[in-house]
Amino acid sequence: MISHQEGEQVVSQQQQIIDDNNVENVSSSDQANNETNIIVVHPTNLNQDYYRNEETFKQAMNNFVDLASKQEESIDKSFKRNIIIFPEMIGAWLICLNEQPFTFWIPSQLLAIIFIAFSNIIQFIRYFINECWIYFSEIKRLTNLLSFVAWEGIIYRSIFKMKSQLMFDVYLSTFSEIAINRNAYVIAGSIYLPKIEYTHKFKRLTNDGFYNQSIVFDPRGNICHISVKAFPSEDEHYILTKQKDRIFKSNDFTFEIEDFGRVILLIGYDSWYPNCYPTAISKEKDMPKLVIVPFLSSPANSWKECWQGFQDNGPLPQDFDEFNLANSTSLSDLWKGDGAGLRIFKQNKTTSNQLSTTNNINTSSYFICCQMTGKIWSLSANGESFIRNSEKVLLETNLNGFNISIK
Repeated sequence: MISHQEGEQVVSQQQQIIDDNNVENVSSSDQANNETNIIVVHPTNLNQDYYRNEETFKQAMNNFVDLASKQEESIDKSFKRNIIIFPEMIGAWLICLNEQPFTFWIPSQLLAIIFIAFSNIIQFIRYFINECWIYFSEIKRLTNLLSFVAWEGIIYRSIFKMKSQLMFDVYLSTFSEIAINRNAYVIAGSIYLPKIEYTHKFKRLTNDGFYNQSIVFDPRGNICHISVKAFPSEDEHYILTKQKDRIFKSNDFTFEIEDFGRVILLIGYDSWYPNCYPTAISKEKDMPKLVIVPFLSSPANSWKECWQGFQDNGPLPQDFDEFNLANSTSLSDLWKGDGAGLRIFKQNKTTSNQLSTTNNINTSSYFICCQMTGKIWSLSANGESFIRNSEKVLLETNLNGFNISIK
């Protein structure tokens, strides 16, 4: 038998074990609560069928998040904040919302776009005439009257603008719901739309231009930032509005996440150009914690092939010399190696030296590239989503995506 005194000692020991466990759990919980969970969504086998209507699109986007996060719960309460990232142009194909079933069987993207135009012929003609007037109002463009590329661009812009309000409404509804339901900041890939005006109280499309835009939603579902692509890819050069003599401002591509830090959001090849990065960093708090780049690598084989430079879209970035091209085996190496991926780390190192008198400077940054794999009509895409720090690539995948926690 156990005496009364021995019993009290056993109870005391058990209570001490419980208290110790509680301390460990609280400590572990506090540590987790100081971490940020990043979910990089890499859609696999993406195709036009996901864009048939609002319901199919919402279901697809939520399924992609679940596959990337590898969890059933919609909210992960063990982390202080969640950031969900989608790839470039994830919203662009909302152009085929509510179209005839035949549209989704057409093998060519251009033919599908033309079929959408004929299905909405009266509306299309109105937008087409307006786009022709805008385009050829510049006298020098009259030389493009016989240019197939010029007319193709006018057709694309006319159809996108014709469906822009529907696209905007579904895009907004889908990603704001994901942000609210999953208590996360959502970087909603990108979408082709005219300029967006927004505040906390309202958001609306304007008639100003036509751009590739990446929208950020906060955990309350509100728009908190929009980055506009400054350097269009070759395929976009004839579609998007030219931004003549653009003056880059430090807040064009940056936003703040409370209790986390500064985030730079750049679309595609914008991340290769020093103009898009903040140049005046005088304090530690100004150093970006994340550089997030939604990107579309198309055609599918381009990611593994040696990159030969821009063909029709202007010169290379000023500090991007021929050495990079000559010593790269593929476009993948340029992204994950000494190209865009290291630009922000070099900048942080310079800033650290400038602030050497400050104690405990934390210059840790992460570069995240989010891509997709799939085929939308005749447009194929295949790349690798990855996250790297100043030393190496930490994670990479071309299947579903991944989630990773950072401090």
